[in-house]
Amino acid sequence: MANSTSGESVIERVVRILDAFTKGHLWMSLGELVRATGMSSSTAHRLADDLVASGLLNSSEAGDYGVGASPDGMGPMNECPDAVQKRLDA
Repeated sequence: MANSTSGESVIERVVRILDAFTKGHLWMSLGELVRATGMSSSTAHRLADDLVASGLLNSSEAGDYGVGASPDGMGPMNECPDAVQKRLDA
């Protein structure tokens, strides 16, 4: 069930955010995430913050978003969740 003007469901948009992260690009600024996903800044920011709250993404003090360990290695996740790691390895 789509609940956006684009016709995408929230899950589809979340998957698009997670797909934006690649092995060589594990950290992104909000602007980079917006460009990579084609989402509006407000949507990307809201969903990325929700993913941080759920533990699927981390955020740095600079406001960047990342998968895996935080830049100082002390974040809530020191390893990627298996499902996310499989997508990164693909």
